[in-house]
Amino acid sequence: DTVQILKQWYQRRVREIPSKFLSSGINAEYGVATFLDWAIVLIVDSILGRYDINNSANEIGDAFKLYAWFEKKEQNGVVGVILTVFVYFFISFLSGVIFYMYYLRIHLNGRLMDIYVRLTGKNSDFFVPHDLEISHAELDFIVTKGEQWRGEEGERRKTAIYDYIWEEEITEEWEDTKSRDVRRLQMDVTTHISIHTLHLDGLRELYRH
Repeated sequence: DTVQILKQWYQRRVREIPSKFLSSGINAEYGVATFLDWAIVLIVDSILGRYDINNSANEIGDAFKLYAWFEKKEQNGVVGVILTVFVYFFISFLSGVIFYMYYLRIHLNGRLMDIYVRLTGKNSDFFVPHDLEISHAELDFIVTKGEQWRGEEGERRKTAIYDYIWEEEITEEWEDTKSRDVRRLQMDVTTHISIHTLHLDGLRELYRH
């Protein structure tokens, strides 16, 4: 279980390879099986009768080996039962913690953690872009692709950038013994980027903006 989780962590953090759906599903099922391994082995050994220390025909099961050893050496198998319970509890706790961290942060690229953050986060914790808002990388790709475009009849595309500046003078009044007016200029700049298709006959057609 630990080896599988370390492999997934190495793929995501070191090599930056996203977890595949099939691989993540197998690892999740393997983690559950590892966590319940001691119970499955105990049930199988009990069904096959591997708990009878007096029956030499059957091999002693894993869950009963400490009991059998202390029963033969010390004539008291209670100590073996206590040690077996402690070992199984420690292994289950360790496997559960590792599997919990895997399922929360690595399984399906941390989808469970993402859902938890989305359900419990505040509105200020999220960034929601405006409608039709694009990133700088996407804008650079669109402009570069437009500049490199050539039509079948020799058309070309050119990018035009305009800054629309809106200015407003704001007056603040102070109500004290020395009344005075403070004027400051508020400026708002809107950048408009448009891509036009230029035809050979002089036609200028808007392609995108």
